[in-house]
Amino acid sequence: MKITKRQLRGIIREERARLLGEEYPLGGGPGPASWQAFEEAAWNAAAAMVEAGAEPGNVRLAMIETLAEILHEIEDPNRSYTYDF
Repeated sequence: MKITKRQLRGIIREERARLLGEEYPLGGGPGPASWQAFEEAAWNAAAAMVEAGAEPGNVRLAMIETLAEILHEIEDPNRSYTYDF
């Protein structure tokens, strides 16, 4: 199944609206800058992968797996949160 960039944006926009209405932000509004930066980075990564020929479902699974790994590491009480980029 092929999907256009426009269709991907529409899907992401719909999911974002649904999630924002259900979960975040807690006080309403667009959320903190860090959340907005995360959304933009995720959007750009997903769009780049789809444009490179990846199936949207595979992109979704890869992003979910990556986020699960990140959250697992965050839950580790011995983990340091200092990163050098």
